[in-house]
Amino acid sequence: MIQNLLDASRLRAGQSLKLEFEECYLDQLIQEVVEDLIFTYGERFVVVSEPDVRSYCSRKEIRRVIENLAINAVKYGAATTPITLTLQQTETQISLTIHNEGNPIALDAQSILFQQFRRTISAEEQTGWGLGLFLVKSITEAHQGTIEVESAEGKGTSFIIKLPKVLD
Repeated sequence: MIQNLLDASRLRAGQSLKLEFEECYLDQLIQEVVEDLIFTYGERFVVVSEPDVRSYCSRKEIRRVIENLAINAVKYGAATTPITLTLQQTETQISLTIHNEGNPIALDAQSILFQQFRRTISAEEQTGWGLGLFLVKSITEAHQGTIEVESAEGKGTSFIIKLPKVLD
């Protein structure tokens, strides 16, 4: 949490995050994150991934993005349903979707999700400072990527990250 606060302060001051980019196998990174999360949250995670999905990224920061979104899926999703992490790629793009079932995020709340220190009404019951999704978006954008949310009654909630693919 302290690191999140420090990073948010840097970004608010107009500074960028210190990222060390390297070739990264995202399929392996997601598997590592899920193995770590299982210790705390149990066997709720399902990984659907193509093999050998490579990106040029900051492994530490993309790990932070995956962890944040997966933990949010645990906190805000239906307690007895799986959380699915789906990794796909095209010739030029990588897509990571983290999906959970449960109450949808209201459309008006979706518009403030990625703002720092802003929390939806449903999030007020949970601990946190309203920095996680702000940092997720900032880290994703620092990787030349995008993030969006899709949430609807009966369909659950998906956070979709799109990153450029390493071209051979």
